[in-house]
Amino acid sequence: MQKPSSSYGTSMLTTLAGSKTPDVFYVQDNYFKQYASLGYLLDITEYYNKSKMRLRYMAVDKGGGGK
Repeated sequence: MQKPSSSYGTSMLTTLAGSKTPDVFYVQDNYFKQYASLGYLLDITEYYNKSKMRLRYMAVDKGGGGK
């Protein structure tokens, strides 16, 4: 779903609060903790640890995942 970049974050908050949410979407840095605290993000650490995939550069939130 294409959103204007200037209002993407607030637009996505509205979309995520609704019943038809996307499975995958871009999260702007300044909205990450808010999305996480609202339960809109899935912690994939367990899936990553069980997989054989290893990413050279993986962003890690050392602040508790916004919770």
